[in-house]
Amino acid sequence: VTVHYFEYAKNYVFEGEKHDFWELLYVDKGEVLVTSQDQKLTLHQGQVIFHKPNEFHNVEANGIVAPNLIVIS
Repeated sequence: VTVHYFEYAKNYVFEGEKHDFWELLYVDKGEVLVTSQDQKLTLHQGQVIFHKPNEFHNVEANGIVAPNLIVIS
C-alpha cells in the first residue's frame, strides 16, 4: 500500500505502467490528461479515477498549469 502526494511541473509526462493492484488518482490542483487502456480523459481538480489491476495507464500535465495529485495503491 502506498500513498503519495505529487507536485508536478506543468510539462510533466509519465510514460505509463501497469501492475497487479488497484490505483486511485485524485487531482488536488489543476488538471491532467490520463490515458487508461485506449481511453484518454481530462481530469480536473476534485476528480478521481481508479485503475484496475493490469490496466495500462499514464498521466501528463496539460503544459499550462502545474498539477498536484494524490496517488494511492
